[in-house]
Amino acid sequence: MRDIIAVDPNESIEEGNVRISLTDIPWLMLKRLMCAHSESRDITVSEEEHTENSLNLEDSISLFLEIPEVNHDISPLDILNVVFQCCDPVMKQIFVQKLYLCKLAVPFLYKNWGTYKKQTPVLSVWPLRSLAIESKQRIANKDIRHGKESDVLDLPTNVLAFGRLGRPRYSKSKLINSLLLSQGCKTFFNMDCPSGMTPRQLSNGQVEIFWLPTIDEKKDRFQDVMTFLNLRGDLDKDFSKEFLVFISHFIDSIVIIIDIDTILKHSKMVKDVILPLNSVILIIADPLNHDAVKLIQSFQSDVTSLKSEFNLRILSTHKGNFEQNVMDMLSSVTKTISNTLKTNDTMSFEKRLLRAKLAKIKTDEEDEICQEGKLQATKLIKQMKAEGEPNGWKQHLTPVHGIFSKQLGKPLKERERERDFKEVDNIDVKIGKVRRQQIASITKSVRFFLDILIKNNSFPLLLKYFLSWLHFLIEREKRRVLPQLMHANRCAWEKLKTLKSAEKLAKEEIKKQEHVITDLERKIDEASFAVQHFFREISHINEAILELKEDTKILGLPSLQQTSSIIARLVADGHPFELIDGESFYMPYLWTKKVLEMVDIFIGSSKVMTLGVLGLQSSGKSTLLNTMFGSQFSSRTGRCTRGIHVQLIPTKTEDIAATFSVFNYVLIVDTEGLRSPELSHVQHEHDNELATVITGVGDITILNVMGENAIEIRDILQVIVHAFLRLKMTNEKLDIRKSCALVHQNVTDTSASENMISGLSILLQTLDEMTKESAKSEGINDIKTFNQVIEFDINSQVWYLKNLWQGNPPMARVNNEYSECVVDIKCKILKKALTMKNKSYKSLNDIVEQAHNLWKGVLNEDFVFSFRNSLEIKAYMQMEDVVKDELWRLESLIQDKLTQISQSRFAICDQKGNLRKVAYKLISDLERHLSAERTKTTEKIQAYFDGNKYKDIIIQWENNQKVRVNVLCDKLKQNIKHHVEKCQVKRSIQILTVTSQEKHEEELRKRSMEVANAHKGQKLSRKLIDKLFDDIWKDFLNKVDTSSTSSEKSTIKMQHIFKTCLDNIFCQNHALLKTVLQATDFLSPLAKPLANSFFETGISESDVNKKLLQKGKHFVCQIFGLSDIRKYVRDSVNQIFESVDRKITELCQVDDEVSETSVNILMHDLNSIVDSILKGDGKPTFKPIFYMKLYVHVSRYAHPIFEHHNETYFKTHGTAIILEEYRVQQKISFESHLQSREIEEIVAKLISNVIDNFANEWTSQSMPNKVTDKLQSFLPKVKNRVIIELCTDLLETSNFENFIRYIVDPYGYACTWITKEANKYLDDSKYQVIANTSTSLIEALFNNVTRCVKEIHKKYDKKPPPSIDKWIESFQIAMELADVSIPSERFRNVRHETSSSIQNVEHLTNKLLGYLSSSEKKLVSEFNSQKSNTIKWVGFNPVTLIIEKIWGCKEQCAFCGEPCAKDQYHKGSKHYSIQHRPSCCKGTFLDNSSKPACLESCNFDVQSDQTHTCRVFNYVCNNGKLEDCGKKHHYRDYKTYFPNWDIAPSSNMHDSSEFWMWFVATYKDQLKERHGYQVDHIPSSWSTITISAAKESLHKVYSACKPTL
Repeated sequence: MRDIIAVDPNESIEEGNVRISLTDIPWLMLKRLMCAHSESRDITVSEEEHTENSLNLEDSISLFLEIPEVNHDISPLDILNVVFQCCDPVMKQIFVQKLYLCKLAVPFLYKNWGTYKKQTPVLSVWPLRSLAIESKQRIANKDIRHGKESDVLDLPTNVLAFGRLGRPRYSKSKLINSLLLSQGCKTFFNMDCPSGMTPRQLSNGQVEIFWLPTIDEKKDRFQDVMTFLNLRGDLDKDFSKEFLVFISHFIDSIVIIIDIDTILKHSKMVKDVILPLNSVILIIADPLNHDAVKLIQSFQSDVTSLKSEFNLRILSTHKGNFEQNVMDMLSSVTKTISNTLKTNDTMSFEKRLLRAKLAKIKTDEEDEICQEGKLQATKLIKQMKAEGEPNGWKQHLTPVHGIFSKQLGKPLKERERERDFKEVDNIDVKIGKVRRQQIASITKSVRFFLDILIKNNSFPLLLKYFLSWLHFLIEREKRRVLPQLMHANRCAWEKLKTLKSAEKLAKEEIKKQEHVITDLERKIDEASFAVQHFFREISHINEAILELKEDTKILGLPSLQQTSSIIARLVADGHPFELIDGESFYMPYLWTKKVLEMVDIFIGSSKVMTLGVLGLQSSGKSTLLNTMFGSQFSSRTGRCTRGIHVQLIPTKTEDIAATFSVFNYVLIVDTEGLRSPELSHVQHEHDNELATVITGVGDITILNVMGENAIEIRDILQVIVHAFLRLKMTNEKLDIRKSCALVHQNVTDTSASENMISGLSILLQTLDEMTKESAKSEGINDIKTFNQVIEFDINSQVWYLKNLWQGNPPMARVNNEYSECVVDIKCKILKKALTMKNKSYKSLNDIVEQAHNLWKGVLNEDFVFSFRNSLEIKAYMQMEDVVKDELWRLESLIQDKLTQISQSRFAICDQKGNLRKVAYKLISDLERHLSAERTKTTEKIQAYFDGNKYKDIIIQWENNQKVRVNVLCDKLKQNIKHHVEKCQVKRSIQILTVTSQEKHEEELRKRSMEVANAHKGQKLSRKLIDKLFDDIWKDFLNKVDTSSTSSEKSTIKMQHIFKTCLDNIFCQNHALLKTVLQATDFLSPLAKPLANSFFETGISESDVNKKLLQKGKHFVCQIFGLSDIRKYVRDSVNQIFESVDRKITELCQVDDEVSETSVNILMHDLNSIVDSILKGDGKPTFKPIFYMKLYVHVSRYAHPIFEHHNETYFKTHGTAIILEEYRVQQKISFESHLQSREIEEIVAKLISNVIDNFANEWTSQSMPNKVTDKLQSFLPKVKNRVIIELCTDLLETSNFENFIRYIVDPYGYACTWITKEANKYLDDSKYQVIANTSTSLIEALFNNVTRCVKEIHKKYDKKPPPSIDKWIESFQIAMELADVSIPSERFRNVRHETSSSIQNVEHLTNKLLGYLSSSEKKLVSEFNSQKSNTIKWVGFNPVTLIIEKIWGCKEQCAFCGEPCAKDQYHKGSKHYSIQHRPSCCKGTFLDNSSKPACLESCNFDVQSDQTHTCRVFNYVCNNGKLEDCGKKHHYRDYKTYFPNWDIAPSSNMHDSSEFWMWFVATYKDQLKERHGYQVDHIPSSWSTITISAAKESLHKVYSACKPTL
């Protein structure tokens, strides 16, 4: 089935444009048959094209000469027979249904070519079970006939067979076709069909069948339903005696076509054939002269004498010597058949098959698997009957959805619309009660059905048989009940119509009749049970289990995994699946998601294009989809599709050129019609709900219209526009533009497109006005035209379909033009979908999530405030991951390049005058490199946007990501300039220092050599050696200028810097500040750590604003006692100190000078922390002296730490470090000469020392960037994920004070948390980040050095030894080629060691390699001993940088404190939070006498009329004064005071994060104690939220997915 319905966008190509080979025919036949094309049987091989219209004589002769001796053509009938046999059981049933729709004959008996040698005849009964025929049937032998639908095996009918003996010239197939339809038809294949004269190889001996129902006594050819059997081939040669015995018991009569010669020459054979039969009509296909008549009479007498009850009638195709025309012959045959069958009672096929059972003819239902499927279905039916009568099966067998799901519809909608938490709790109790009733109401039949599904899971064929048998048996039971109810309903409507048209209206009678109709409609609905109701029941049962978290084992049910797997397999194989139950508009989301997640796995997470269809009821939507895709949606007249159903169709899109948006499957969505009379009392709302869900889910929507009614089109499109505008209002940046196709059905006028173009143009103008007004009323000002909402071109996106049916009943068939046009529409739609730019297709998981969001949205009265796009969050998270990776890749690359190139370039410059030129060139090169990398990064991000599966969602953020790249690049440009300038200054100092020391260095060398030579050969102690050198070094230092460099000289005492900073902050209270400073002895150093040092601050109760405390109307006076204030202030100040302590540690961990700017930044950060923690709703206010004491206390702690840090820094940088490196080298030289070492050893040791110092610097410079890389991969990249992990940690540790710290200062708490996690990772023995990173860098550098040393050795091997200068020059060149440059002056000690050549290069090499190895090990050991709290980062602290990148914007919602969700660079776009907490988390209470905690969130309040006092947003309304302005403020007016914030309104408070509900319920007593509000009204349902549910809600809210286990 999957193979056949797979969609190929190229299948609409006309036959003339593509050659059809013999091997193409079977597939084409199947594909066209699935689209109900009545000429699908007539496909033939393409003929060679001729360039001329006629042939000359010579050409004609050559044409005849080319006729092959053997004909390789195959009869279409043979192909049809083989294709039919190749189908699986389910496909055979569909095959027969489509043949009947096309009014083509159906295979009834065939030779099984699977057993070729035996060619076993098989009676095809199984496929007929799926076929139902409607006809007017007599009731209990009365003359009254009523329309009734019966399956063909249960249909009372006369059966008439047609056969031939010999090869008469008269076509029996054409005769049957004429009996079916006077004008003739193609039901039975005949000589006039394409390739009709091609010899049949397989079909002789086959029997075809077709039916002629009765519809109208005046028009019917026969009184009762007729079934015609066409026996292909010669009755004597092609059919066995067993078959003739079977056929004699099965049929009422047979018409045999024969010629006179056959009777004359083979009289005995003719008698042998016809005598086993009971009734025969012989049609002589020859003129009958007098002798022939006598011969026939004699033959008739002989036959009747042999069998007395034998009924033999003889006709001739001729009257005398003239052949009768078709109509005369038809009249004669009809009359004869009617007379023959007059005495025969109609009988069903099943009874006939039982009567003919003596024959040795096997049916296809005798297959063992088929019988097992039947047995299982029969047992289930028996159980179903035991539980209730068929007319009440929906309530008796499936009460979970038939009764209780309907009870869920109203409370679910009320829950979405309810504002009061207590009432929501009550509704939840009701819903929970209904769900428990659902679980308690699982019937035995449903359990039996489930058990069969699970048992047959490994036997797909058996499962198919079982479901088909069950469908057949249920339909048969329904047909015993429904016809009477439908008839009674029609009569009731007619009576109501009569009552309403009466001159005097009888209102009571009309009302009574309306009640009768309502009751009949209910009964019809109850009796309309189907297999799909079992699947719906399973869905609703499992949804209840998932919602209540029940154990299926305890309930005696299969596991959810087993059940979902088997249903998912059915859906993946193309079975329809219910998305939303139309009877209760209920979506079993959890179950649906579970099933479709499994389907997604089965189809390899392929992309899916969703195609929906909308239209009025009975407008042919399901038929359109069934014809278009070969789907199996129910399409019965009068009992239409209810709810929303989907079917998965595979596609073949690999051959489509110019594809922008690829998908592998089409999910077709069928729904009930708009304006359903069954739902008239809630119609407008229901139509909008349906339209919103369908258009929201569908990538393309087909608008299906019956006829040419422009008003009907307008009404539907207005509904669609309304739905699309609703989606737009949920996100103003969302691209809502969808694609729609308009299909007019039943348009007979061939010039409809021309005639309707003007009407459509006027309609489009009307729709433009309507769209503009609707958008304006909703506040969407950028929507001006209909085409901005729906992509709709009246010239290319409107199609007209002719009537579905061609001809008159009962032989009306599907119109070929309808079928062809539908296929053409399908292909154009698919090609358009494949070539849409900026379009992405989703996975099934995403589609069900989107459908659920839409369903939840439409349940609410205000869709705009309730719709939550989970896919948007998911897409955003994925985008952030990718973009942040790319941005960091760019930053890391530039940082590495900057470190490497700047070091190399300045190292090779030894002239101070050239430094500026080098710096300029370096900046230019790095900016050029940055520009190239910016282009690459932009292209990669653009490629991500172009190829992303959520392309249409993330396009709203595309421009912002480009801005982020530009902002980063601007920042990197500044970093480049700053770093290069810093390197330039550093190199300048080095050159100046070396230059100033050069004249004294020579004296130092001479003096050290003299002392060394004087003591050469003596055994000196280490102490004496050190003393000798120290004396020499002191003399040197006395001569050299060791005063500080300009930067060091300008260093001001930290104590003075902090005092200046305090003066600037408290400039308006200078005298008060002086008093505070005096009390601390003008910033005397603090002896204790800052953390928990509140009592050393000197802060007292008098520092709290008592004026505010005494105002009775204010929060502080009402709530806080003095003890409460002390605790609040102490805790808050200590929290501030924790944050400041962390910042001081971060500053001191960077290997750089703490400057005045650094102090200013620290004090600014302190100010931000204080604002965040101490200021806000429900918090006490403080006097200026409080802040002074706080800031002074921090200053006392910080300034000595910074002082000590700077002292250490200057000892290891600038002049000091240059002198120290020189001292070590001189001492090496001194000791070497003292011990009379070889020159090679001295040189090796000196060079090793240079490399050692350089490696230490190089590794220290490279470490921050490399460690940041590691942290980037370990820590969450996106803020949302940090919040998830951070809050999960809060859940698991359950520390109330930590919760409060996070609520008050999310950024500060996150910084602490990220720092802790980062340091834990850096210090973890499992990862050994610092050790591994430094080791990797050191090894890489020493490997380069070692390779260079070996290369030089190789260069001078077997050559004269080089001088020291030459060797060093060669070494430096080799190192530069390895991208490592060491300043030449660092080797000056080596150069000055000797002017002579190296005596032994190999000895030098070996010694140097030995020393390098030791240096490498020593350096590795030094770095390996470093921990996160001891290491000094050069340039920047990786942890600080990673916090900045992860957290981004530090802003918080002014009402609830939830952090802004955006990146640090979002200039031009407003702050927003993904969710908002209940306001009571921050301390807000309702402003009335009982002071209840405010449980609503601010995003809930902004769409209401709720007001708040000034304190709620920290008095921003009163120009900085911390007192009321005297007005109440509406939450909805928040933009007046916070224009840069966007709080997305929500009308569904209880659907927000369960995490904060859990927090409020769990810590309500602590919250009451802290904030002083009442908590008695907290919903009891909040207390039932488990930790795991709270954790899951975090993932749902912040990442739109479940937590990973």
